[in-house]
Formats: sequence, structure tokens, C-alpha cells
Amino acid sequence: MVSHEIAERVASFLGLEVPTADPTYYHNNVTMGISIFNNTLPTIKTLRVGILTSIKTQDALKQAKDLKKRLEKDGLVVSIIAESFADGVDVTYSAADATVFDGVIVVEGDGLFDSATVSSPLFPAGRPGQVLLDAYRWGKPVGGLGNKVEKAFKSVGVPTSRKGVYVEKNSEGVDSLVSKFKEGLATFRFVDRFPLDQ
Repeated sequence: MVSHEIAERVASFLGLEVPTADPTYYHNNVTMGISIFNNTLPTIKTLRVGILTSIKTQDALKQAKDLKKRLEKDGLVVSIIAESFADGVDVTYSAADATVFDGVIVVEGDGLFDSATVSSPLFPAGRPGQVLLDAYRWGKPVGGLGNKVEKAFKSVGVPTSRKGVYVEKNSEGVDSLVSKFKEGLATFRFVDRFPLDQ
């Protein structure tokens, strides 16, 4: 009895008869300070960030380590994800999943996101792209650093023009990326990406 519109939508989804409207409890009152979607978070400390990279490209791994240090200064829990364990790698793609992270950043890798041509015995086919795409679909902030990341985003279907998607083509743009990405983490979820019923 909070909202007849919601009652109609739920009944339609469940295949039930729509109840008659009962305006007894209908109002526009809003509980203040409860929603995590209407306000930014008071702090981003302890949020988890995954940095997707490749051990095949030393520059990319170095960039991931530098990015990790910068983000950890703000109290974030950062994991570097790559094909296999190496110095600085915290998680392998075979064990990575977007559910674990509150945001994901891609640094230039060695064609990891071109699922048509890249296959590896080290992780399930398409896993790097799947982590990125799932993070995007679930409304989490996603970022990319390097001149190949736009192609990577496009190859998995992540539009770079949407809110909460941050891409810096030039490695000198790391400060800008970090700043924007932290704002995205404070937003927490970009709900305009969630599909709704008609």
C-alpha cells in the first residue's frame, strides 16, 4: 500500500491480478539519510577496487602498481588482477569476479579483451572482459588508462560516454583518472544502467 504503481508492476511480473488502488498510505514523504543512491557516500575508505592488467606488458604492470599505491592512500582496498601470479599481482583472472569489487580499472594489457583472438589456459575464455562488463552492468564505476583501453571497452560493450565510465588515453592522465574514479566510488552505483520493466 506504499505505491499503487509498484503494486501494479509486481503483480504484472508475478502474473497476478492487479489490486485495486488504496490511497490510504500513499504519500511523497522520503526518509532522510537512508538511501545510498540519492547521496554520495560519506567515505570511500575500505571500498574494493580491482585493477585489470597483464603480466606480459611490464609497463602495464608497473602502471597498475603505481595506481594501486595512489588509491590505497585513500584507504581503498586494491587488488591487481592478471593472468598468473607475479610480483605485485594479488588475484588471477581464473579467480576474479566483479562481485568482489566496488569499481574496476583497466590498464593497458596485451590484448586481453579481444575475446575473438585471445585464448589462454590460464583463465576461462573472455574472463577479463567479463569482469569489466559485469562491473559496468551492475552500476559500478569503471575506468581505463592508456591508448588501447577505449578499444578494450568497445570490444566488451562498455560505452565510454556513460556516467561512471572514466577513460584517460594518455598515461599522464593518471591524476585525472584517480580523481574522477574516486568521485565515482563515492556515487557508489550508477542506477541509470539498471534495466527497468516497461
